[in-house]
Amino acid sequence: MLQKQTKKILELSGVYVYKSKEMHLSEKRPFNPCEKRVFMEKKYPLTALNAIIDPSPIGIMIYNSLGNCVAANLAAAVAVGATKDQLLRQNYHQLETWKKTGLYDIALITMEKKTKNHLELPMTTSFGKTCILNIHMVPITLEDQPHLLAMIEDITQRKHKEQELKQLYQDQKKRLQELHCLNAVAESIRRESSLSAIFSDAVQLIPQGWQYPQFTRARIIFNKETFLSPDFEETGWGLCSEFQAGNQPGIIEVFCTENPLEQDWGPFQKQEHILLDNIAHMLGQAAEKEVAIKEKTLLEGQYRQAQKMEAVGR
Repeated sequence: MLQKQTKKILELSGVYVYKSKEMHLSEKRPFNPCEKRVFMEKKYPLTALNAIIDPSPIGIMIYNSLGNCVAANLAAAVAVGATKDQLLRQNYHQLETWKKTGLYDIALITMEKKTKNHLELPMTTSFGKTCILNIHMVPITLEDQPHLLAMIEDITQRKHKEQELKQLYQDQKKRLQELHCLNAVAESIRRESSLSAIFSDAVQLIPQGWQYPQFTRARIIFNKETFLSPDFEETGWGLCSEFQAGNQPGIIEVFCTENPLEQDWGPFQKQEHILLDNIAHMLGQAAEKEVAIKEKTLLEGQYRQAQKMEAVGR
C-alpha cells in the first residue's frame, strides 16, 4: 500500500517508476517535459484537463455520463455566481433550474444525438444569480466515456448595452420621422395659398410622423369644416390639440386603429403629444394669417364702400 502511494506521489511530481519488480524505488529517472505531459494526459486526463481549462476566460464545465460535474473552472463559477467546489458537487439531472429553463432537455439531446447546441438563455441560476448566459453544449469523450462539455459566458451587460444602443437608434429614427413630418407640414403651409388646401395636406402628412403610420388617422375641424385622412376611423385611442385663429377655434385629432404592443397607456408616445401640439401651433399660425388677411380684405372693402357712399352724399 505504501509503495503504491509513494509511486503515485512520484508520478504526480514528474518522476516515472519502472514497473519491474527487481528495480528498487531509488532507481528512477526524471521525465523530460514531453514525456511528463503525455504521461499525465494519459494517466490523469481530468487533472491535465483542469490545468488547461482553469486559465480560460470562458466558463467551462464538464459532466460525466451520470450527470456529475467532474471539472469546472473559475470563469464558470463566476458566471453562475458560485464557487468551483459548489459546481463540482452538482449533477445536472437534479438541477431544477436546468429543467425549468429547458437547458436540461438541450443537455439530453446533446448527449443522445451527439450534436452541438447553442443558446442564449435569461435565467436565475441555482445560486440565485439573475443573468443572461451564452451557452454552448458539446459532446466529448474522456477516458473512453461520453461526457458533456458546457461552455458558458455571462453576457448580461453586453445584452443590456445592445438593448440601449437599439433603443437609442429607434429613438433617433423616430425623432427624424417627426422632424420630417413637421417639415412637410411647414412646406405645405409655405406652398399652398388656401387654408383648406393646407388642412387637406396636413391630415395626410400627420400619420407619417407617428410610430405606427399604418394605424394612424387624422382629423382637423375648423370653421365648421372637417378634413379627414384616408380611411379615417375614430377609435378609443386618440390625441387632440386645439388652436385658435381670431375668434374661430380649431382642433386636430389623431386616432390609432390598433394598439400593436397592447400597452396600458395606449399606442402613443409622450413625444407624439408634443409633436401634435407643435403641428397645431403651426396650423394655428397659418389659420390666424388667413383670418387676418380675410379681415383686412373685409375692412378694406368696407372702407372703400364707405368712401363711395360719402362721395355720393356730397
